[in-house]
Amino acid sequence: MADMREFDRVPQAAGADPWAAADVLRDRAAQAAAVRRQLSEAVGEAATDNGQLRAKVGAGGLQELVIDPRAMRMPSSDLAAAIVEITRRARDDLDRRREQLAGELGVARDGVDLDESLARLEQLRALVAGGHGDMRRVFERFREQSGD
Repeated sequence: MADMREFDRVPQAAGADPWAAADVLRDRAAQAAAVRRQLSEAVGEAATDNGQLRAKVGAGGLQELVIDPRAMRMPSSDLAAAIVEITRRARDDLDRRREQLAGELGVARDGVDLDESLARLEQLRALVAGGHGDMRRVFERFREQSGD
């Protein structure tokens, strides 16, 4: 998938078959879910110059914090500030790694809301299921509702 913005576009080939369009959207959803899974598994890391504090941050936040016993000699306010800083740096590293991974996967991440796209796919499925045999009309209604 070259660009996740393609996911939001309903195929518009002349005389497009709504079932084929649903299949294309379903395939795009599977690809997008795989990319989302890979991006959510990325981990950012950071450590102080002396190695006394190390942090790992993932999609769910702080995953690991290692405090060397020597760091416990610091005043508590300094230690707290150092932990906040190392956690921020690990988060920055996570963001950098995600951007790098997105580039390697050929994904443009800006402006794409996967949840909204999945909701649009579900909307299309519901329209097709309740189409009462007039698939072209259902497909056109979906396109109108989705703003395409």
